[in-house]
Amino acid sequence: MLLTSPFLYALKEAYPEAQIDCYIPKGSYPMLEGHPALNKAFFKEDGFTVFFALRKEKYDLAFNLTEGDRGALACLFSRAKVRVGVDPGKSGFLFKRKIFSHLVEHCPNPKHTIEKNLDALRVLGFSPTPECRALTLAIPEEVEEKIHDEYGTGYILFHPVSRWLFKSLPSDTNAKIVNALVAEGHRVVLSSGPGVEEMRYIEALQSQLKYPVESAAGKTTLKELGALIRASRLVVCPDSVPFHMANALQKPVVTYFGPTSEKNWGPWRNPHATVITQELPCRPCFRAGCANTKISDCLVTLCPERVLNSIRASLAVETTV
Repeated sequence: MLLTSPFLYALKEAYPEAQIDCYIPKGSYPMLEGHPALNKAFFKEDGFTVFFALRKEKYDLAFNLTEGDRGALACLFSRAKVRVGVDPGKSGFLFKRKIFSHLVEHCPNPKHTIEKNLDALRVLGFSPTPECRALTLAIPEEVEEKIHDEYGTGYILFHPVSRWLFKSLPSDTNAKIVNALVAEGHRVVLSSGPGVEEMRYIEALQSQLKYPVESAAGKTTLKELGALIRASRLVVCPDSVPFHMANALQKPVVTYFGPTSEKNWGPWRNPHATVITQELPCRPCFRAGCANTKISDCLVTLCPERVLNSIRASLAVETTV
């Protein structure tokens, strides 16, 4: 969701007087809340009745930036004369392609997700300028003050687990990294989402630590996680939400990609980002682990020293600057 924020800027650039609303999952709203181009949001959790609310708005233009059926239905109920969507091919419900007046074809080559989103404007004849492609995350001042009071500043924020566990390093690998960082005199704060599997991962990681480490795991909202990232010295995480938040906030971040593609989901305009990958002929495979087993060999076999060296290098650059 955060990666749609440049699209909102570009849409406002194309139509300066437009009222821009969005239809999204409620849990994702903090990623866009406070965006200067956004008017209001409608939520998918409100069920079928939200489509009638959209109809009442009498929109002129509607976009579906995903291949989802609900987004297509939202475009249909919007009654907009111009409806732009991603070409669903043969997927989705019958006549889905007929909903849209303009279709965005799939790019056969790797392309960053933000650029794919901007293709929805390109098919209408607009060429978004570089200035409007900023990745933005708004964090209220009171949220930043709360995080500063609880955790201070200048720590390494270690967010070791994605809710998609196949994107994460094994807990023992991350434990070795954290133990080494603390032994070298660095202050580390752990974070994670509140999901059951994520919290089990954090517990497994903590059981292998040699030193006490502060933990914000499962305790923060998305806005508070953003404030934790902003107050940190460096973020270490897998290909996950905190990685994109760190890019939006222009923070130093070290991340690693396994089954997913760094060309599609990698850093966006963040010169302080470091991406670690293994050069294996099978990656990126775009699967939920090897043969969809939820275990990714390209991450299981990643040497912790490689991650540590990238962290040390990033910290050294920060020190010299």
